[in-house]
Amino acid sequence: MKVLLVEDEPQVGQTILAFLKKWEMEGALASGPEQAFAHLEENDADLLITDLVMPEMSGIELVRRIRSNGKHRHIPVLMISGHANKEHILEASEAGVNGFVAKPFQPADLKKKIAAALRGRRQQQINYYIKRLSDERTTLYTNVDGPLIVFGEAIKTAEDLRRPTARPLIDYLSFALEAIDQANIRPPEGKLNFILESNTTSIVAQLKKQATRKWVRLVMLSTQCSGNPILIVRLFTINHRDQIPIVLVYNHASEIQPAYREGFKKLGVRLISRSKFTRERFKTLIDQYVLQLKPTKKQRPATELTPQALRQQIIEDIEVMTTLPTLPKVYDKILQLSQDPKSDLKTWIAAIKVDPMTCAAIFRHINSLNYGFEGEISDIDRAIILLGKRTVLGLVASEAVRQTFSQVEEQGFDLDAFSMHNLATGFAAHLLALPIDADQASAAQQKDLTALNLPREVFEVLARINLPKRLKLNYERENPFVGGIMHDLGKGVMVHAYPGLFPMLLNALKDKDETRPILDAEREIAGGLTHPLAGEILARKWQLGDELCNAILHHHQPEIDNSFAFLIGLADAVAQSVFPFPKTSRPPIKRALIEGDLQPVHRLLPEGFFDQPIIAPKEFIALAQAIMPKVKYLTTQMKQAVE
Repeated sequence: MKVLLVEDEPQVGQTILAFLKKWEMEGALASGPEQAFAHLEENDADLLITDLVMPEMSGIELVRRIRSNGKHRHIPVLMISGHANKEHILEASEAGVNGFVAKPFQPADLKKKIAAALRGRRQQQINYYIKRLSDERTTLYTNVDGPLIVFGEAIKTAEDLRRPTARPLIDYLSFALEAIDQANIRPPEGKLNFILESNTTSIVAQLKKQATRKWVRLVMLSTQCSGNPILIVRLFTINHRDQIPIVLVYNHASEIQPAYREGFKKLGVRLISRSKFTRERFKTLIDQYVLQLKPTKKQRPATELTPQALRQQIIEDIEVMTTLPTLPKVYDKILQLSQDPKSDLKTWIAAIKVDPMTCAAIFRHINSLNYGFEGEISDIDRAIILLGKRTVLGLVASEAVRQTFSQVEEQGFDLDAFSMHNLATGFAAHLLALPIDADQASAAQQKDLTALNLPREVFEVLARINLPKRLKLNYERENPFVGGIMHDLGKGVMVHAYPGLFPMLLNALKDKDETRPILDAEREIAGGLTHPLAGEILARKWQLGDELCNAILHHHQPEIDNSFAFLIGLADAVAQSVFPFPKTSRPPIKRALIEGDLQPVHRLLPEGFFDQPIIAPKEFIALAQAIMPKVKYLTTQMKQAVE
C-alpha cells in the first residue's frame, strides 16, 4: 500500500515513515502541500496522512483541494495534530477527513487509525460508485450522441452491488469509471459514456439500434451476465468482427472451456480475468479503442456484412469452436452412386443392407403404398428395385439426417418432430413435383404416381394446375424428395454447433405473433446466422451438389428463376400445416389453407409469393388442401419405421 505523508517537521516525518516501513507500507514524504500536489500528479497513493497546521496552507485546505480533484478525490485522509479542537475536527470532517490522530501518539494507535480510515473511506467509495452506476446505467437509451462502452454484468439493482460477494465487481467497475472520467477531460468526439446491461439479450437489442450501434466503441461482457454470454460472444464476433471490439471478462478460468478459450483467441476475442483489471488497464483499452491513441486495426463502418463475408465468418467460427457432423456412411455411398447414371442397383443394395434403420424406413414406405403385390414386401433387394433410385435416395437421406443429429441434446429440440417435419416436406415436394402427364413422366415417376394411389379428386387438382410443367424442373439434377428432407438441415447445425441458441429462439417465439417464422427469431437473436445459411454450409461440406445447396439456402427467399427452391418453400409451408417444427409452435397456416386466405400468414410462405408468376394463391391453396392428407399419411407411416 502506498502512503503519502505531508509533514513540515522532518524529524516527525522520518519517524512516521519508519513506522510505515515496519508495517510493510510504502511511504513517501512531502514537506508541504505544493510538494504533495506535485507528487500526486505523477504517482498514485492509497492513503494521505497530513498535518493540520503547516506554513503554506492548512491541512484542511489541502484536503478540500484534493477532494475537488477528479483523480484523487476518493483517497482516504488521516489528519495529525497536537492543537485540534472541536471546531477543527468538525471542519476537517466536512472537508472529507476520515480520521484524526492526536500528537503525541503511540505507534499502535496510528496503525489502528490508518486501518479505520481505509475501511471508512472504502465504504464511502463503494456507496459513491453504487449510486453512480445505478443513476447512469439507463441514461443512454435515447439521444445517444457520444462514444459508448457497453458493460454486460449480472446486476439488476443497486442491492446486487451491496452484497459482500460483489466487492471484486465494484473494484472492476470503479476502475472503469475512473478511466472514463480521465478520458473525458478532453474528449475527442464527445463525452464518453457507458451502458450497463444485466442480460445479453438487451445488449443485442441495443446493438440493433443504429443510433446506439454507431457510437459503440467497446463491449465488455462478463461470463456472469445472464443469457448465455459465451454463445453471445460467438454470435457477436460473427456479426460484428472488425467493427466493434469485444472483451470477455471472467472471474475464474474454469468458466470458459479450454476448447472455447483457444477458439476465442483464434477469432480475435480478448479474454481477461477480472482480477487483472486496474485503472491503467482500462485506460489502455480506452486509449486503443475509443481515443485511438495506440495503433489498432481500423474499425469498419457499422454496415451489414456481405453474404460472402458473413458466410466465411460463420465457417471460421464453427471450425475453431466445434466440428461439423460428417455425412453418414450409407448416404455418402448412395450419394456417390446417385451421381453416376450407370451405377448398378446391386451396388446400391449392398451399401444399404448394412444399415438396419435405413432398411426399415424403406420397408415401411414401400408397404404403405400400392405396387400391385399381395402381402408385405420383406426383401430389401426387391424393395429397392421397386422404389427406384430417386425414391431410395430420399429415404436414405431422411435416415441420414435423423442419424446425424441423434446425439444432440438441447432444451426444446425434439428430434422426432424435426425428422417428421423434414419427411413431411419431402413428401409434399415429391407430390407437388410429380409429373402428371404421361409424356412428362419417366417410367419410375409413372410407377410412383400409380403406387401413391391418389384419390380421383386429388389427381384432378394436380392435373388441372400441373405445377411440374410450370416449374420446369431438371429431374436429372433436382430431387424434390431429397430437397424437402434436407431443407432444414441448418436447424440441426445450429443446435449442434451453438449450444444454448435454440432455447433462446424458442423464447423469442413464445407469446409472439403466431405468424412469425423462426427465421425472424434467428435474425433477431443471431443476426446473420440463420438456418438456411448454416444448412448450406454443411451441405457444401457434404458435397450435396449445387442444386440442393441452393435450395437449402434460398427456400425462404427464392429468386424468380430458382423454381427448385420455390418448390421446397411451398412444400415447407404444407409440412408446417401437418407436422410443424418447432413442435411447440402454433403456426396458423393450416387454418389459413383450410379457410382459403393466405394473406395473414404471408411471412410463412416463400418471400415474394404473392408477386411470383408460377402459381396463384388460390391454386396453391387447392394443391395444399388436396395433398395434405396423403402427406400426413406417408409421414406417419415412416415414423412407425423408426420406432
